[in-house]
Amino acid sequence: MINRFITVFIFFLILPGLVPCQQARAGEKLIYTIQAASFKGPKDATRLYKWLKAKLPPANRQYLRLEQIDAFFTVRAGKSQDAESLKTTLALIKKMIPGSHIMRAYYREARIITGVKSKELKPENKMIHKNQQAEPTVIQAARFSPPLPPPNSKKFISDMLAEYLPSTETANAAHRQEAIKLNARTPSSPSCLTANCHAGIIKVKRPHLPAQEAKCSACHQVKKNIHHPSGGKNDFLPSGSIKKMCAKCHPNTSVGKVIHAPFKEGKCLICHLPHGSNNKFLLPTPDEDQKKLCLSCHKHDKITGFKNMHGPVDLGACTFCHSPHASNQPKLLRRPSKELCLDCHQNIKKDLTVMPDIHTPVKKQNCLVCHLPHGSASPNLLRRKGEKLCFTCHTDIQDKMKHAHVKHGALYLDKQCATCHNPHFSKFKNLLIKQEEALCLSCHRRGSDIPGFRPPDIASQLKGQAYLHGPIRKGKCAGCHDPHGSNNKKLLTAPMVTSFYAPYNLKEYSLCFKCHDSKLLTERETTTSTRFRNGNRNLHYVHVHKEFKGRTCKTCHQTHASDGPMLISSTRGAKFGSWHISIAYIITKSGGSCTPSCHRKMTYDRAKAHDNSAKAVKYGKYYVDYKSNK
Repeated sequence: MINRFITVFIFFLILPGLVPCQQARAGEKLIYTIQAASFKGPKDATRLYKWLKAKLPPANRQYLRLEQIDAFFTVRAGKSQDAESLKTTLALIKKMIPGSHIMRAYYREARIITGVKSKELKPENKMIHKNQQAEPTVIQAARFSPPLPPPNSKKFISDMLAEYLPSTETANAAHRQEAIKLNARTPSSPSCLTANCHAGIIKVKRPHLPAQEAKCSACHQVKKNIHHPSGGKNDFLPSGSIKKMCAKCHPNTSVGKVIHAPFKEGKCLICHLPHGSNNKFLLPTPDEDQKKLCLSCHKHDKITGFKNMHGPVDLGACTFCHSPHASNQPKLLRRPSKELCLDCHQNIKKDLTVMPDIHTPVKKQNCLVCHLPHGSASPNLLRRKGEKLCFTCHTDIQDKMKHAHVKHGALYLDKQCATCHNPHFSKFKNLLIKQEEALCLSCHRRGSDIPGFRPPDIASQLKGQAYLHGPIRKGKCAGCHDPHGSNNKKLLTAPMVTSFYAPYNLKEYSLCFKCHDSKLLTERETTTSTRFRNGNRNLHYVHVHKEFKGRTCKTCHQTHASDGPMLISSTRGAKFGSWHISIAYIITKSGGSCTPSCHRKMTYDRAKAHDNSAKAVKYGKYYVDYKSNK
């Protein structure tokens, strides 16, 4: 029983200090709830849920539910912002399940397998079916006796250690057998423990085995030429060095490359009492808080007093992670640090096996690259807060953000890098929290709720459009925009003319020519570089290649999407200040025509050039109208 329950209690105590995903998400509320019990499988959890549903009065059955939390199945009751309001229900449940307790947790609809809310309650028949009567007896006997100590009780840490450190318990049993053999060879000295002498030695909960069985000579010897008691001090001496003496019963207590300094130096009595203790392992401090012992040597400022504390450290369960004598791991860790972390953080462990994109430190290094093991001033036990931690590796991004003329607003929101990236792993490339286009449009949409930040509404530009720009069609906004900052307008990755008119300069079209052929603008005549030509006359060259008022790409084409082919809008047209110029573009098999507001209707054909010549007819002094020869 203790094994099943303690596993779950530790999971909830430790996890909030380490995992970002413990933060509230949409649809979650931080509440008080009654945790009845948790199981490693659904069968027993379902039995308990049905039993409570039958036994509890309607008024105390509100929000009774069975939840799946990672690998555990948990039965809970109640849902309140006030712990006091749950105490009446808790008292009823504790009579049936002594280990029940009130805890703080997120209420997540998604993980509820089955449940009863207050509006679903119906008057009950007071008579309970005889088959239902047998279930609680079985459950109580098999699952809830003896009662589980609450997480803040004195007994909790000692029980937790006993369950999670079976190797220690096994070793202690072996040591005890060695001690029994030694005691059998050692004469008893019961006179030492008389009321007038050393009776107080064994008046503790856990006396040392030799002291308990009055085998004093196993560890002590009388000084030469002294008849004890002599009236002097220190008549009895250790029978040898403390290290050798302890090794008689505790051979090879721990073996490893890294040895705890007191143990290595044979100073066992720094941590252990020689005759007995009220605590486990003959320790001088209570089981529920090992910090009192460990911090007598280790510096407080490196372990305690942080704003955010690691769960085991805050509870004082130092030996949950560290071996007290020796280890093959640095810092006396019981296992490699990454394995140790994942023993508790099962959700991360599971996703590491399935996610296609894993952050390099997580994949190739250990958790301590980014997290502090004991406590931190930063959330989630991070070594440094937010982007400062990311920049310890991503110096190129730091430099870009620092010197970019155009800043991306998303990088300066509260979550900083985590606004767009998952720090551990993702199903999307570059650790994005969503698919690239969906992530960008979560902000670049109408009504985006971002205080102090109003990104352009790109979602509306794309909605319902039949023709999408190539990168957009592939969902690659970063094909043209740099999400971390740029020296170009609109975070563009290369120069691009964004005005309606511009003097011709090939470099100003660098962005377009990442994909398109630059011969579009450099060749006056061609038969291969563009389809927009009249015979072999390059009409892109005609429009753009002008010394003063060259027509830019924006004059005819939309940048993201359009309802017409070639990204030429058939409805609104290109934007000229506050006016949208109609182009009236018509495409044919070998060419096409357009009638923009810039000039009269012009046609072109790639196979046979059209004659678009005109003669000038003067009207008055200033006005000239151009008429076709036809």
